[in-house]
Amino acid sequence: MNSGLEESMIIFPSQYLETNEDCQNEQLHHLQNQVRNKDHIMGEVVVQIREVVDHL
Repeated sequence: MNSGLEESMIIFPSQYLETNEDCQNEQLHHLQNQVRNKDHIMGEVVVQIREVVDHL
């Protein structure tokens, strides 16, 4: 009987770790998308600044 309890005590932490890893991967992808979006916006800002400088 103890072997079932011991097995569930091992499975639960591994499932928690897998779930936690999935959550961290989602957060990583979200942050990577935010950085990409920021980089794109900054690139457009640079283009607009150059256009303004060209008109001066």
